[in-house]
Amino acid sequence: YEVLPATSGRWVAMINTPVAGGRYQIDIIGKNKLSLKNILTGEVWLCSGQSNEEVFLSWHLDINR
Repeated sequence: YEVLPATSGRWVAMINTPVAGGRYQIDIIGKNKLSLKNILTGEVWLCSGQSNEEVFLSWHLDINR
């Protein structure tokens, strides 16, 4: 990972993420220790539309692969 000071004065940590899945734990250790638990990684799909729009994801998938 890489830790850089941002121009705003805040610190930014760039962390290489593991493969999709989880329940991972991230420990941030400095003067104190902060543990982030039950971290999940992967893609998130958000679909929205109007009530008169109806499209099923299966219409666009090749299920016979």
